[in-house]
Amino acid sequence: MAVVDIYTTLGDTRLGNTTPSDGIGMIVAPAMVSSGTDANFALDTAYLITSVADLTAMGVTSGTGAMLLFQVEEYYAKAGSGSRVWVVGYDKAEYKTFISAKLESIISGTTASNFDLRPRMISFASPIPTFQDFSGTTEGKLPATHKTLIGNLQTVLNNLFQQSIRMVGIFDGVVCVPTGKTILTTDLSKLENLATLKAPRVAYQVTTSKPGMSASVGRTLGMLSSLSLATSPGAVTTAGAAGDIDYFVDVTPVSKLVPAKCNLLGKNQYLFTRVRPQLAGVYYNDGATCNDPEMALSEISFVRVGNAVCDSVERFFVKLLQENIPTDASTGAIDAGFKSGTLAQLDETELTPRINRGEAQAINVDFAAKDGNYNMSKAIQVTVEVLPLSPLREAYIETFFVTTLN
Repeated sequence: MAVVDIYTTLGDTRLGNTTPSDGIGMIVAPAMVSSGTDANFALDTAYLITSVADLTAMGVTSGTGAMLLFQVEEYYAKAGSGSRVWVVGYDKAEYKTFISAKLESIISGTTASNFDLRPRMISFASPIPTFQDFSGTTEGKLPATHKTLIGNLQTVLNNLFQQSIRMVGIFDGVVCVPTGKTILTTDLSKLENLATLKAPRVAYQVTTSKPGMSASVGRTLGMLSSLSLATSPGAVTTAGAAGDIDYFVDVTPVSKLVPAKCNLLGKNQYLFTRVRPQLAGVYYNDGATCNDPEMALSEISFVRVGNAVCDSVERFFVKLLQENIPTDASTGAIDAGFKSGTLAQLDETELTPRINRGEAQAINVDFAAKDGNYNMSKAIQVTVEVLPLSPLREAYIETFFVTTLN
């Protein structure tokens, strides 16, 4: 007799956050190799994980990768379990050479199985700093090593941009203070202006959630992964728990730094957290990058939006390569009907969805034959204009008594 039955099962599936593609990031931090029967974590290798448990399952512990584990734990505290992030461990002995020698090829390798899984952001964590790391650095200035590494990271991100891997970076930094001083007593008028570094794709973070640790660049990455592209890290609505306490790397609580000194850090393009009047908890000042504050790419959110729009327009026009483009027989200009239909399709499939998600107020695209005659050049010139959303930076409140009201 044949078995006649019905079988029912209830599967347990992950229901945590799934990071949208534009929010996928990469955390790079010092670690050591882990190997064994149930553990296998290699250095200089990118792993895509969805939880802290994925990392510890590979054998990473506080003994073999304290900084990496710290940054990943902070990432998931903001992003939530289920969010996708790449993790890379490097030998701390290669701290000064890793970015220039290895990082670009590691990031390029993330596209091997699925190009859409490429990281759009990266946080680079340093080994835990020691006084010797900053010896010889003038008060308020950046360590020479950090300047070099920021330049190296900017170069890597520029190179990757040309490979259609467009990213913004967050570098683990420090405000150098002389022996015997703290950030409260040091002369912040001597601060190095990060705009002079001309690294618009790199932010330099100088605060941490844990005294004695490097900057919380993993937490920043986790927060960004869950924000819309146009939302600044400094938006007050992005604050964490009311009980959060952050510290500068010299272990001074950020709550002790008066607004005037916070503003000096802000004017010089540092990425840091601070307190806000009338509110509990800590808040990012803004999303400054190492660029002239009058330039568009001086804020993380603007870099993210710009990268995403470039991705969208490139993704659309790459499909036209080697396609026959109709032209006006008398002038060689691109046929008006073809152009109109193409732009309408671009707007519908790529641009309007971004505007509807609140990534920009408007995006205008136009294209024409390069050098005027398409039949001669067989090339088009595409122009993209982005009207950004502008976050409120300052509010001036004037209060006074009157004898009558209008």
